[in-house]
Amino acid sequence: MLLRERLRPYVERADRALSRLLSEHASSPFAHPLMEFVSGGKRVRPVLLYLSHEACGGGAEPDPDPAAAAVELIHTASLIHDDLIDGDRVRRGRLAFHVRFGTDLAVLISDFVLSLVLDVAAGYADPRIARALARTTRVMSEGEAEEARIRARGEQISFKTYLRILERKTASLFSASAELGAIIARAEDRVVSGMAEFGRLVGMAYQLRDDLLDFGKPGEISALVEAKPVGPIGAASEDFASRAVGLLESLVLPSEARDLLRELALYATRWEG
Repeated sequence: MLLRERLRPYVERADRALSRLLSEHASSPFAHPLMEFVSGGKRVRPVLLYLSHEACGGGAEPDPDPAAAAVELIHTASLIHDDLIDGDRVRRGRLAFHVRFGTDLAVLISDFVLSLVLDVAAGYADPRIARALARTTRVMSEGEAEEARIRARGEQISFKTYLRILERKTASLFSASAELGAIIARAEDRVVSGMAEFGRLVGMAYQLRDDLLDFGKPGEISALVEAKPVGPIGAASEDFASRAVGLLESLVLPSEARDLLRELALYATRWEG
């Protein structure tokens, strides 16, 4: 069975979690636009959270659904702001959020999402959940700001700088997602920190794969990397994925969830998509 089919129950669970969270604020002018924009997403980050939670032996309580919805909303807000900053008018074959709903709503959406994330964090007794969500939003915004400065100057950057931006903008939320799953499952500290690192490695592999598929397009950060290192990008993605798999096998016992996490990590090396 294809990986996407095996992950479908987790994707559908994430969809329901998002719908519940946004329906609680149905009267807000942000709720319907957000629900329309998030429809059809891959839900990779909440799926990673669910699989981490399951692989670490988590049960029904505490419920991972609110945290899964929160990480997807953080990702969604980052996409909206990416398109606004870059001036992109199309996202996933549809009008970008700021084109469809206006610049004002696109700018203010982060405040609304922040309020929902804060509310989600307050619903968990473990303060590490709030800290993880706060940390990743800060790091992501710093990565976006650094990329914006580089693009504005149009300067060439080293491969090392390129990787640092990817780590902040993309891998930080992957890391938080896997970490949150382990925290909510009440895993021991060693496993929590290990799952955070696993998520970081998967996030790096995942983003490098995406960049390799459309490497060097005008406006892409990859177009500014010195020497256009297509080969090193592919090799780095495979290395990150391989390290993620090795780490995973040392953290959790064999299970279907662990198998799916392994497949999710290795997906990044399959360049045919």
